[in-house]
Amino acid sequence: MNATPSNFIFTVNGTATVKPVPTIAISHNSSSYTSGGTLPTFGILWPGLSSSAKTVTITNNGTATLTGLAVNEFSGNTDQFVTSAAGATSLTPGQSTTFTVTFSPSTSGSKTAVVRVTSTNGNNGSASSSDITVEGTGKSNAGISVSWTALKEKAVNDTDGGYKVCYSKTSGFNPADVNGTTIFCDTVPNAGGSTPFTKIITVNTYGTWYIKVFAFGKYNTTGGTPSTQTSVNVPST
Repeated sequence: MNATPSNFIFTVNGTATVKPVPTIAISHNSSSYTSGGTLPTFGILWPGLSSSAKTVTITNNGTATLTGLAVNEFSGNTDQFVTSAAGATSLTPGQSTTFTVTFSPSTSGSKTAVVRVTSTNGNNGSASSSDITVEGTGKSNAGISVSWTALKEKAVNDTDGGYKVCYSKTSGFNPADVNGTTIFCDTVPNAGGSTPFTKIITVNTYGTWYIKVFAFGKYNTTGGTPSTQTSVNVPST
């Protein structure tokens, strides 16, 4: 009689192959922003001017093609920054592309926005999303130190005396036409004793400003003849 075996043992050998997947990497100046972060500030800039661009690099460090790559201004003061599209919407393994961000303030004050980088499969085959914060400040004013030789308007050093420091972007302006918009005048009043003959004026934009000074007193409240016009250049940077 032949016995019938009840158990069989087999040895199976094989090699597993990892499925190819894309892996997104985001960087700026050798710093990683793959998980998001804040770029170095654009600093302070006069409204109406634009900063130099900051370049952000996107790289596919995986083993399959990265697809659906997109860059969008997601939230915040998005109208104060200019963000370019990515140079490519898909990246083969090892390939890179870039996009740029520029700060272009239209008003003064602190500005912040979020730039979002997304892909359909950059998270090892799953969708990816990275938020990058950008920051800058619109400059509101600059100070100019003005000094002059003491004038001899009668009673300039009395209680009701003093000086007017007038300034404008228009050469040859008339201080009498002061309007607070294009022609400005700051008062330097007598505060007891000798009236100061220096003043820091605050201007609201860059470029050439023209300045005139005149004295007034209790007996001549409209003031004397303005000084010869002088000018100063406020830099844009």
